[in-house]
Parts: sequence; C-alpha cells; structure tokens
Amino acid sequence: MSLALLVHLNFQSSAQLIMSPTSHDFGQLGVSGPNWVDVKLTNNGKKEVVIFRVECPDHVVVEMSSKIIPPDSAAYIRLLYNPVHKGSFREMFSIFTSAWERPELFSISGESTFVSESFSACPNFEALPGGTPKQIYVAVSGSSASNSLEGVELDVYQNGRIHSSTRTNVDGEALLNLVPGRYFFVFKNKTHELDSAIYIHGWNQRLILSIHDDIEPSVGDDIDHSENARKAENIESVSTPVFDGIDNLMPSSDSDSGLLGKEFRPVNIVFLVDVSSSMQHGEKLELLKIAMTGLLDVLRPGDKFTLISYANDSKVLIETNAFLNKSACGSAIANLQAGGGTEGAKAIDIAGKKVLEHMIEGGHNQLVIATDGAFKEGGAQAKRLSRHYQRNGVLTSVLGIKCSKAGYIEMSAVAEAGGGRFIAINNVQDAGQSMVDEIKSSSRK
Repeated sequence: MSLALLVHLNFQSSAQLIMSPTSHDFGQLGVSGPNWVDVKLTNNGKKEVVIFRVECPDHVVVEMSSKIIPPDSAAYIRLLYNPVHKGSFREMFSIFTSAWERPELFSISGESTFVSESFSACPNFEALPGGTPKQIYVAVSGSSASNSLEGVELDVYQNGRIHSSTRTNVDGEALLNLVPGRYFFVFKNKTHELDSAIYIHGWNQRLILSIHDDIEPSVGDDIDHSENARKAENIESVSTPVFDGIDNLMPSSDSDSGLLGKEFRPVNIVFLVDVSSSMQHGEKLELLKIAMTGLLDVLRPGDKFTLISYANDSKVLIETNAFLNKSACGSAIANLQAGGGTEGAKAIDIAGKKVLEHMIEGGHNQLVIATDGAFKEGGAQAKRLSRHYQRNGVLTSVLGIKCSKAGYIEMSAVAEAGGGRFIAINNVQDAGQSMVDEIKSSSRK
C-alpha cells in the first residue's frame, strides 16, 4: 500500500464522525439559567458508529439520545454542568466512539454565580429532543424616525452558510425557528448594515437588535457582543476590487453553475487561518467561514483544499490527498475556534510546504493567509518566505478580516512579496464573493 493511499484512508476514517460544536462557553452561569449543552455527532460514513462513553467528573451529568448512530444520521450527547465553586471554570471531557482511534475532547467554560447544593438531572430527550428548533422573536428598535422598524432585512448564517432570510413586520419584529447554537446575524435598513455573532440558548425567548444614529449600533439581550463593522480602525478605503483589468471583470461561462469549469486550471489551495484571541470577536471568524465555505462550494472533485490554523502554534485541520471531501472540509471550517497569540511567520513556512507537498504541475497553487491584523513577530521573515515560495510556483494572497491599519500595511507587503493580492473582507457581501473571484481570476487558463 502506498503512503498516499495510507494517508487517504486515515483521512477517511477521521472524517467519518464529525462532532459539533467542539466547545461551549456558558458565559455567566446563574441559578435560573439552564446549565446544559447538546453535542451533535454526525456519522458521514457507511458503517454504524457506537458511542462508548464520556469520561467526566461526577458533577457533570451525561445523557445520550442514542448510543448507536446509523450511516447518514446523527445523535446527541447532552452534558449538564453542576458548579462546584463560584467563579471562572474550564473543564475538558473525553468522548470515546468506535469511529475514532483516540477520544475526542470537548471543553466547557464560563463563570458561575452559584454552587450547586444538589446535582440536578439532565432534561431528557423525550421532553426536549436534540436539535429541536425553537421559536425566537427578533425585535428591532431605533432611536429616530430615520431608522424605520418595518422591512429591516435580516439574514441569519450558521457555519458559513445562509440559514434563513426574512424581513421585520410593521412592529419591527420577526419570528425565527432556530436550534440552540451559534448564529451570525446580519441586518440592514436604509441607513445601517450591522452584524453580530449570537449564541441562541435553549432559554432564549426574544432578541433585541438596536439601531441608533447618535452612538455605535449595539445588540443586546443574551447576545455575545462584537465589534461593529464601522469602527474607526477598520479602514473602508482598503476595500479595493480584487481584479485589475476590464477583462477580468467579465462573468465567466461557469457563472450560472457556480463551479469552476474547464477554462480554469486545477486548484491546490491552502488556507492558513489566524485563530488568535483577536479573532474571537464573533463577526470576524464568521465572515471568514462564509468566505471559505463559498470557495469550497465552487471547487471540483479533483481540486485540493487544506486548512491550517495558527495562533501560538500551527495545526493542520484537514487536507485533501486523493479527492475533495466537501462535507469533511465544511465540518473543519465550522469547528474553527479562536484563542491565543499570533505567531504567523512560522506558520507561513509550514503552510508553504503543504502547498508544495500537494503541488499540481500546470495547476494553480496558492497559499491564502486569513487574518485580522499584523503578526506578533516575524513580519520581515513572512515577506522573505512569501518570496521564497513564489519562486517555487506558489502564489500568496491575504484575506484581511476587518483588518487594522497596521495589519493592512504589513499584510499587503506580505501579499505583494508573494505575488498575490490583499483582499479586504469587511462585511458579508465581501465575504460571499471575494475569495471565489480571486481564485477564478488567478486560475483561469
């Protein structure tokens, strides 16, 4: 058996069972708030999967919707946390299944305001099935007549894909059916376009989205607060077109199908994704997921896609060896989490070597660095590495996710050294098409 085939088989095994999410932050945990979370296990393989056990301490109660997961099906593990002390907590649990050679880790965190006097039981799956949609009322408020409450456009994304779209009624309200989980809300009227990452809990009843003329727009009521798209450090002026030249602005013949056609060379793309602490602001990571998912949708079975994360260190999350498994790649994108420093220069060398490892002769071989700012250290080294890999046939571009001024200056220089472009992602419209346009422009025969 060849090494390439062996690696491919290992990839297939790891992609059989996907866990989502891989962590959960309760935020401030109070006596009245539910202290449980559902973990979804999706079986993408052709054989049934058995959930063996979850290793966790006594103060964590575990329930399963089923221990057997048939092919193309999902099961839920429900974890209920009983606080044993006040203050911040972070715990990790091991989940054992027949699909994994080693247990997968799931972590919870938060800040408890109380200590459990007696351990409560999990809500059972008969009363509250896993993945059951919940009706959520979304109400939009405004501070002046210029901010009409009626007809506000509301788009909801999850894991980089559009989940639902609606408009508010005359009272500024809309009704959504959402399964508890993390969502990315984008809403706009005639004067504002705002976005925010929001975690919908099992006890959410109503969300308030506020639009104001005189202060920064805000969101509230059980919402993860995030930076606004129009803060001063985010420079609108760098949102330049990706293409240069009128011919490149013409639609391609494959525009209707969305897929890359025969007029494009085979694509080998490695995403090097910044998951440092600054990317924790929900909208940045969500915009990145939308950009990567949009590109994944147009790739062909013979194209290659690799995803590498970097913060304090680098980690190869998924790579294509024989054929493109879009489901597994999409799950890797959905499970991206942020936290840590920004040691980018070392990561560029690792990612560049991955592009060379999967090099397609006569194809389009590209490294894309996705970040919201400058490297903590190694900016000069990053430019040298980009030049080095360009000489070896690898193009380096940068996705600037609501990038700071300092980040724009440094990362534009890295992209220029690598023969690529700096692509500004400041909103959903940028994220939805910019990466697809970049690949179509640079891979055309």
